[in-house]
Amino acid sequence: MLSKKARAAWNRDLLLSLEQFGAEGSAAASYLRAHKTRIGFRKARASVGAFWTPFGALYFNALHYSSRMNPADARALTLLIHETKHLQQGLIAALSVYGELEAWQ
Repeated sequence: MLSKKARAAWNRDLLLSLEQFGAEGSAAASYLRAHKTRIGFRKARASVGAFWTPFGALYFNALHYSSRMNPADARALTLLIHETKHLQQGLIAALSVYGELEAWQ
């Protein structure tokens, strides 16, 4: 488990990497900062890479990711952009087939 200071540093590095990950990454980083989104790790089904919660948090699946991962990992940043899109969509759209399609585009 990370200390509060280490978690803040990891989040900072992750968002800096995200910001440099193209236009979508920059927009996602801005949204996450503006909404003070909690980003962390929780276990989920093995087929899940990351997920969002109705309470506005984003989690990487702890089966595949940890705080030791490279904050510039392209797969992790892509997942973060995808899950951020769901938060932007709102609950109803995010749970729809349309929401999933839009988030992957």
